[in-house]
Amino acid sequence: MTVESRLLSLLGMLAAGRTYTAGELGAHFGVTPRSVRRDIASLRELGYVIESLP
Repeated sequence: MTVESRLLSLLGMLAAGRTYTAGELGAHFGVTPRSVRRDIASLRELGYVIESLP
């Protein structure tokens, strides 16, 4: 899966309104939680509003 397709899939999952942990998303996409956090940062840079909980 390319980074671009992962970003689009991640955006779709987050748009569904369910809350996920970075670990859950990482397991789903086969990447580390750190990669998920970087993907979310990339989406935020593109102007998408993504809220998070501690």
